[in-house]
Amino acid sequence: MVSISFEKRSIKFKPDDGKVYFTYDDLSYLPEWPETPMIELTNGEIYLVPSPSILHQTISAELSYLIRTHVKSNDLGSIFNAPIDVVFTPTDTVVPDIIFISNQRKEIIKKQNIQGAPELIIEILSTNRKRDLVEKKEIYKNYKVKEYIIIDPEEEVVLQFNLNNEETRYSQSDFTFKDPFHIKTLENLEVVLSDII
Repeated sequence: MVSISFEKRSIKFKPDDGKVYFTYDDLSYLPEWPETPMIELTNGEIYLVPSPSILHQTISAELSYLIRTHVKSNDLGSIFNAPIDVVFTPTDTVVPDIIFISNQRKEIIKKQNIQGAPELIIEILSTNRKRDLVEKKEIYKNYKVKEYIIIDPEEEVVLQFNLNNEETRYSQSDFTFKDPFHIKTLENLEVVLSDII
């Protein structure tokens, strides 16, 4: 068991339920150890992200390569892979698998993290299925991530969510790994997952 000490004046409580909550700055007080898990914050609550599977990493690497090649050759912006923090607010921080930020929004790229909403976030499901399918989808919609793609290696499906024009809800499209789908935020880059993994 790991014990963490915070200065008493830095402990914060939610006024509505009295629960302790954390901010992104609080994470710097956490100890480092050889197998430190990735940490995300949702509404000030800490979530530990387990290490991904081999298939997860294979999909991430191959898809990142395809996207990076397209983004670089068309000078569209920047691609990042986990682990890198996306800080929406001090109490909402995520570590997506793949992130795209256009040249028009490059000011959100900081030295240590991303501060603001990327245009594209891709998550590859592992053991944290419910969090990616429900909780993070809501977070990404609320912070206006234009496109959110979930890849489910277990079911071999792709769920694509695109923000509507009013930026209030996502429209959803579903594909199998054998179906071509187009990443709209990347000038409709066509992807067929079964061709790259």
